[in-house]
Amino acid sequence: MKIGDPVVTNTDIESWTKPFVPQNTEGIVTEMSLWGVVVSFTLPGVLGGTRQVTVVVARDQVEPLN
Repeated sequence: MKIGDPVVTNTDIESWTKPFVPQNTEGIVTEMSLWGVVVSFTLPGVLGGTRQVTVVVARDQVEPLN
């Protein structure tokens, strides 16, 4: 994986320090770090519309989108 690659989550991503990202959500890699991969996701908004979240995920929680 490299910056700009599209990815999809293969598991639910949730933690008390991270926003909830459901399985099969598509995102874009924005940064590589020692702690994992930083991915930007577009999720449905609470009152409609969408919201953008950026989450550090483990490399095994996402896979390249083909």
